[in-house]
Amino acid sequence: MANDFTFSDVDWAAIEATLPEGCHPALLRNKLEEEVRGFKNLENIHARWGSKSSLTNWKAIVDRLSELEVLTKQVGYTDPNWRAALAEFQNTAKDYYEAYEMHRRAYRGRQNPARMFFYWRVLDFWRNDLEQPLGASTSESGVVGGPLVLFFNAVMRPVLSEHCPRPHTVREIIRREQAMRRTGRGRSRRQVKKVARH
Repeated sequence: MANDFTFSDVDWAAIEATLPEGCHPALLRNKLEEEVRGFKNLENIHARWGSKSSLTNWKAIVDRLSELEVLTKQVGYTDPNWRAALAEFQNTAKDYYEAYEMHRRAYRGRQNPARMFFYWRVLDFWRNDLEQPLGASTSESGVVGGPLVLFFNAVMRPVLSEHCPRPHTVREIIRREQAMRRTGRGRSRRQVKKVARH
């Protein structure tokens, strides 16, 4: 269950080793685990709403209701209660179909809004809760590292497993966030939490 997620002691020890000095690991662990639970909940929503069969089924319902509307007109059935009920069913079916379609478009190709949201939350945690600068270093040999990269990977590894982004990808994620903050396009915590609830 998403709401039951906790880091194992081994995983938390790896994360704690990347934390800056002077912080309170126990409190931070609870907050980070809450972020992971939020991400897991978004993944569960995607599992429900990302089904192609569900989209197909709702499209079929919309079509059948439209056919039913035509047939009732052809036979001259004009009961106002029936027409009102049918219109309500049609509107509801169209709303569900459009919602499923919008969700599938958001996840089209390699796009994954839930994961990008989780990345942002972890970076925001580093910047605001730990009060550390956003950044990544690259050695002369091309190795990507730095405190934030180590922390980011330590958090992601037990959550995403084999889907954990590689260091070069983490650097690009950090750079995008830096660019958004420089141009004032970064979202506030209140704005992001509002998005997550919908």
